[in-house]
Amino acid sequence: MEKRKKYMADESEMFVNFRAMRLSWLFLTLMLIVWSLFGLIKTGEPGIQFLILCVSTVIFFTAKLIITKKLTKDDSPEDDAIEE
Repeated sequence: MEKRKKYMADESEMFVNFRAMRLSWLFLTLMLIVWSLFGLIKTGEPGIQFLILCVSTVIFFTAKLIITKKLTKDDSPEDDAIEE
């Protein structure tokens, strides 16, 4: 039985995918903000769309924090010291 090789995207494909995801996230966030404001003005309550917006924002910043810590964990303080 043949083993399939794991597909690895090249730099340009990763760049394109990142841009597409960022634009999609921006669109969804803006639409949730508009929908939340519309619902707040019309009914006086923020609605479920505001909850979705808040949860997605918390997930975004939590993931960003975790990934940043994971990437900077390998840097040791000795590497940053100035050698004399």
